Amino acid sequence: MSSQIVSPQKTPLVAIVIDTQEGYRRQLVRSARQHLRRQGFASAVIAVRNPGIDFLDKDDFGDICDSLYQLAARFDVAGTLLMSNLLGKHMSSEALVEFAARLSWRPLVNVGNRIDGVESVVYEMREALGDLMVHMLAVPERQNVAFIRGRRGNPDSDQVEAAFREAMAVRGLEIDESLVVDGGYLPSDAYVATQQLLARGKRFDAVIAASDTMAANAVRALQSHGISVPEQIVVSGIDDTPDSLSTYPPITTIRRFLYVQIEKAVLALVRQIRKWEGDAAIESLGAAGRNRTETARKTIVHRVPSRFVARESSAARGESFFEEVGEDVSLEESRQRIVQGLLWIKPPHEVDIEALVDALMATLTEGSSAAHEYMQYLLTRFAISEDNNHWWQHGYRQLLLAPKRVAARHLHPLAVRVIADAGMLFGAVLWSARSRELLEIQRQRQAQDELMLDFNSVSRREDVLAELRRYFRESGIERAWLVLLRPEETRRHKERMAELTLAHQLDDMSTAAALERTEFPLADLLPAALRGEFERDLLTVYPVSIGRCGIGYLVVDASSLLEPRYAALGAGIGQALRNCSLIESLEKKTTVLEASNTRLSKMATLDTLTGLPNRASFEEEIQRQVRHSRSSAEPLALLFFDLDGFKKVNDSFGHAVGDELLKMVAQRLVHRMRGHDQLFRLGGDEFVLILSEGVGSGATERVVQQVLDCVSTPYRIGAHKVEVTTSIGIALCPEHSDQADELVRFADEAMYHAKHAGRNGYAIHDARLDSTVRREWRLLERIRQAVIDKQFGHDLQPRRALAEAHVTGFVLRPWLKGDDGERIDEAHWRRLVDSGVIGVDIALNHVEMAIRQLIDWQNDGWRMAIDVPVSDIALAQEGFVDKLESLLAGFPYLEHADLGLLIPERCLVGAEEPKIKLLQRLSGTGLRLLIDGYGAGHSSIRLLGRVPVNAIIVSPVMMPRSDTNSDTNLVLDSSLSMDVDKVNDSILKAVVNIARYSGIALIADGVHDDSELEALQALGFSAIQGPLVGKPASLDAAEWLLEQELNAELDATAALEASAFGVRETDFEI
Repeated sequence: MSSQIVSPQKTPLVAIVIDTQEGYRRQLVRSARQHLRRQGFASAVIAVRNPGIDFLDKDDFGDICDSLYQLAARFDVAGTLLMSNLLGKHMSSEALVEFAARLSWRPLVNVGNRIDGVESVVYEMREALGDLMVHMLAVPERQNVAFIRGRRGNPDSDQVEAAFREAMAVRGLEIDESLVVDGGYLPSDAYVATQQLLARGKRFDAVIAASDTMAANAVRALQSHGISVPEQIVVSGIDDTPDSLSTYPPITTIRRFLYVQIEKAVLALVRQIRKWEGDAAIESLGAAGRNRTETARKTIVHRVPSRFVARESSAARGESFFEEVGEDVSLEESRQRIVQGLLWIKPPHEVDIEALVDALMATLTEGSSAAHEYMQYLLTRFAISEDNNHWWQHGYRQLLLAPKRVAARHLHPLAVRVIADAGMLFGAVLWSARSRELLEIQRQRQAQDELMLDFNSVSRREDVLAELRRYFRESGIERAWLVLLRPEETRRHKERMAELTLAHQLDDMSTAAALERTEFPLADLLPAALRGEFERDLLTVYPVSIGRCGIGYLVVDASSLLEPRYAALGAGIGQALRNCSLIESLEKKTTVLEASNTRLSKMATLDTLTGLPNRASFEEEIQRQVRHSRSSAEPLALLFFDLDGFKKVNDSFGHAVGDELLKMVAQRLVHRMRGHDQLFRLGGDEFVLILSEGVGSGATERVVQQVLDCVSTPYRIGAHKVEVTTSIGIALCPEHSDQADELVRFADEAMYHAKHAGRNGYAIHDARLDSTVRREWRLLERIRQAVIDKQFGHDLQPRRALAEAHVTGFVLRPWLKGDDGERIDEAHWRRLVDSGVIGVDIALNHVEMAIRQLIDWQNDGWRMAIDVPVSDIALAQEGFVDKLESLLAGFPYLEHADLGLLIPERCLVGAEEPKIKLLQRLSGTGLRLLIDGYGAGHSSIRLLGRVPVNAIIVSPVMMPRSDTNSDTNLVLDSSLSMDVDKVNDSILKAVVNIARYSGIALIADGVHDDSELEALQALGFSAIQGPLVGKPASLDAAEWLLEQELNAELDATAALEASAFGVRETDFEI
């Protein structure tokens, strides 16, 4: 944001950055405001406890989280007064420096801790801290001192702790680190920290705390355990805040002259602003000018001294400060002591110190009631308020100490009693004022708590604003404005915009209402019409946030509140607005969801591809139709059919053509159907037709013939002519069964029989179906159940590296037990899996078996590979890769490179681009891809160099023979020769070369003896499998093989090491 010259039409505004306005902080802020007003400046307070200097985008406040402090850098203000002495209690030194750097683009003065590059007004505490330590350790018996720090890394706390450690070292006293605890600058934390010190059971004689608040609560914790202060343990604090007088005995402390510091800081800031404006004016005239940024970065330090103040919390018997003065002290000296005591804290302007001291001296020397009368006059004429309460408490204490500051020879006998009476009056008024203050604080807290509860019961943004208006009105808040940031896209001329969402002005509610929804540049803090409000009285800015994300701010005149807690209110407003937004969004989504559910309820019963009723609809309808047939005795025919040759269409032309074919078949059948017939698509290429009327007398056969003719008519899909037929199975109700599930199974069996009879025909269920067909049907059912129950077993076939001759992995060989318990090998049951859906499930079942075995081996310390055969039926199914990725996601610790997929060679036949895309998606999973049985069928050499595979397993029919008597030689790369079949020579040569140049590994399958190894290694094969390596065997056998290899490797290593050191095996014989 570029610097701006303050407009002469409006009073320049100064931002006062502080953590909160509770307690004495409000008096400091008011003092700063008064000094600024005298210099012609208005002021606004930016008050947030946590500066939150972490942000996402340093150049865009829209992305900055958790603070208005960053917002301060966006406001159009003349300068900033940074109260780092208070702000720093919640920050580390590094965070404070970084935060100050964000504000240093304009005039900036820091109050409290020194910050490099920033003009600072700091405390000079070294001498006062030294006096404090001398005082606390004055009694030799005090050897064990406890220290309550504020917060690690906090500048104030670190400074006090350093002085404490230095003073202990100077006196040769050792610090017990278990007596150094964190108090967090919070009353509750300090109380708990003191209790923890006591619980540790270690003796300590003194407690030094880094603040009066922590010291006062340390006293309370000690007294709660029956420990007397200062008789048993002495206590001191830092700051001389009202908390130092809030407990008895009052706390020994270090007085920081905060108001002097504030005045110096304001004057320094005004000087900076005047210079800044002057430089800006020179630059605007075109002169060279000085670099204002560099000027602002000069480190100027103004020091304000601090003073040690001894009070009763550290007074041991014999300390002269609290003893009565000697007889040689004159009345004038006594008077000066009393005046000095009263002026230790700046009195309210309405109190005439000279008149008060005159009354006190008259009472002390003459025994008159002057002191009582004057105190009564002050207390009835001037109210005790939060602004002056600190001095009144201090004055009360000085009144009681006054008799001790006059020599006994001058003291009237009645003086002590009259002073005591005046003290009782004073104390009663103080207690009454404090009680009223506490009651008012409680009322204000209750009002805010009720507001927070009301926020929880509203669901509209307008209701949130209405509750907020009511709270402001009932709490007596005169002025308040809620500002919310506008979306990023509403920027005007690169300026971030804000909206005045709520305006509350008790003296002019109509004007306030008219200003609501006004948009204005964020830099202006409030709309231009409200700029003068900063001159009326002090306004404070609090963030409005949702979690850690700021969405706006609240500008409040909190002068009527004794304990403003608007930081919490800002968070409450943000959360309430967020809840309303969520509810509104939820209501909109509910409306959309209800409409979507209406559509989905229709879609749930329809097949998305063909528009036919789906499996769910069929299962419901067949139950209803069978019940109706039983009750009405009307026959029902069920036709179960699929497309002969559909898989070939998918393989040859791709899934897009296959999908179009299914849609065209459905359209043809719907057009040929009778009005009461019902057609369903179960999935894949399976269809079901329910005939509920006109069954019998040849009607069913006529419908069946129409279906056969309709399906078998050729199709024109794009540039392709597609021909398929259908096989239909028929079951009748109630003739064959009156149970829906059984009727479906009979129709499915009959379709299977029709396929065996030659396809493109139909079969009616017959209980005398060939036993082989029924047995295969039962086996198919067994396969489907095994998929559900995960009942497949598996053997592991080893694979060996050619070079090192060790096992590199295994091929999973799944098998299944039949109903009779006999083992059924893969080759037998694989051909029965004619449904793409079950093919996918089987493949995923085997992949999961391999994954679990690999993880078991990983846990045992073995790293081994397993390759899993995947059928071309599974690969052809749309959604297979998605399901595979979902399965892999469930095993995050799996090393994907250890798992391979064996892709059948026939998958490379047909439409090239769909196959390449499929293999690319599979490769993206990180699994290894291996072409299995290459050369056994229709080989596609052209695709080998384009598909992303890791290895090719060459079929035994392609292997070179070891017959050395043959006269025919095949020369590869001018160096390799062997005797092979002439038909396979060129193919094998092409495969070897493609693999070599594409980085694809070659694996030989079906290797029987060692005589083949030399030729294979010469060709570039990296691994072998087959009878020479080992047949498929159980898991136990596979693990035994691995253990044997491991033992052999260990023995070889041990022998090698022994040989290297000249050790013989016989050396260990006994």
